Amino acid sequence: MNKFFTGLYHLLWYTVAVVLILAAILVTALRLALPGIGSYKSEIQSWVSNYMDYPVVIYEINAEWKGWIPHLHLQEIDLYDRAQDKLIAHFAHARLSIDPLASIWQGEIVPQQLAISGLRLDLIRQPNGAVSIRNQSDSSENLQEGNSALAVWLLNQRSIVLEDSSISWKDEKEALPVRHFEKVR
Repeated sequence: MNKFFTGLYHLLWYTVAVVLILAAILVTALRLALPGIGSYKSEIQSWVSNYMDYPVVIYEINAEWKGWIPHLHLQEIDLYDRAQDKLIAHFAHARLSIDPLASIWQGEIVPQQLAISGLRLDLIRQPNGAVSIRNQSDSSENLQEGNSALAVWLLNQRSIVLEDSSISWKDEKEALPVRHFEKVR
């Protein structure tokens, strides 16, 4: 009986040691690969497009580690409608923090926090209660078709930070005056 517990004790410690060594190898490999993240631009752009459920064009990608958290820095991001023919929004900069434990657990990249800088758009709550987005650079009065899903996605993010952004809120359902939020932080 004593040999059983001794064997179980050793098995437990060997398992913990192997898991720690594999985690250290994985973290080291990721830290070595992160400086060359720009070479994976098309894959990251595709992943961000799938994550947002809208086509995205990213002009520059950098990455860094802060503690155990990898951060992707995306520069000059264009977000298009699903038909890819009309610009919905432009972000000057976005920082995407990755949740490493959830990513390992789920077997896919899981964002921890999204920080967007330089966002310029109008949120409009229509009389039927649907929320839509109109790009402030778009001079037409017509709302871009199909962007209510983007508005819902944006408003339902678990952790999103807006920095140096200009957002207006027009509530057509309650007929309230337009509210402008400048230099949002």
